[in-house]
Amino acid sequence: MKLLNTQTEYKLSLKERKAIEEAMEESKKGNILTHEQVLAEAKQKYSNLKFE
Repeated sequence: MKLLNTQTEYKLSLKERKAIEEAMEESKKGNILTHEQVLAEAKQKYSNLKFE
């Protein structure tokens, strides 16, 4: 996986790879959140931060 404008290629760890694979499987099952849902949850959890 290449990141934006890097000279060296980033190698995902086994833990990162597994997390991505799990997320992709959940997405295929329809277990997803909208941007609005994530933002609302973040605002509730981190009420001391200002979200734009």
